[in-house]
Amino acid sequence: MHQAKLLVDRRIGGINPDGNPCHMLLPISCFNNDRTVEIIQCSFLNDGAGHSMIKIYDPTRELDKYCGPTHTLDLMGEYSIIKTGNCQYLATIMNVNCRLAKIGAESGCFITSAVPLNDHVIKWVVLAPNKMLVKALVKRMLDEGYGAQIISSVDINLDYTLTPKQEEVLRYAFENGYYDIPKKLTTEGLCEKFNCSKSTMSVIIDVK
Repeated sequence: MHQAKLLVDRRIGGINPDGNPCHMLLPISCFNNDRTVEIIQCSFLNDGAGHSMIKIYDPTRELDKYCGPTHTLDLMGEYSIIKTGNCQYLATIMNVNCRLAKIGAESGCFITSAVPLNDHVIKWVVLAPNKMLVKALVKRMLDEGYGAQIISSVDINLDYTLTPKQEEVLRYAFENGYYDIPKKLTTEGLCEKFNCSKSTMSVIIDVK
């Protein structure tokens, strides 16, 4: 497996904004100095749509008034927010205008973290089966006019952290949508595939 950190500029040619970054659909500014905002899962959908889960720390508690039912944004998507702790929130975003989603969906890579640095530039952490898929993702983004730069790139030697069985399960889970939002594969489905108990499967898929 391979992990890389990328800087991605969503503006075509560094000028024209392309689509709506997921964090821009939140009802608050992400760049209040006291707030932290991190996309902790992102699932690329077809036709320029994306579905993401965003973790927010907001000491102002401004988000309290937005918690509850799903809020629909005309022609942009929708969001819902729940409070998970003191000043901590979890938001899910359905973004119907994310043109990078098509590129991501076809790349074979998975976003495991995305932190907005400003309205247009986002730091991605991606996981892929090999380095070539990461390079191909960056090349395609550049070819289509986006800004993209690899800032770190490292092979993850799973032999030292996972058994062959664990690696097989994790690869299957990634490839078949267990980590997508919403999930395309359940824990029960993994148990049935690999003939093991739910408690055993939970230990395997929670390996970091």
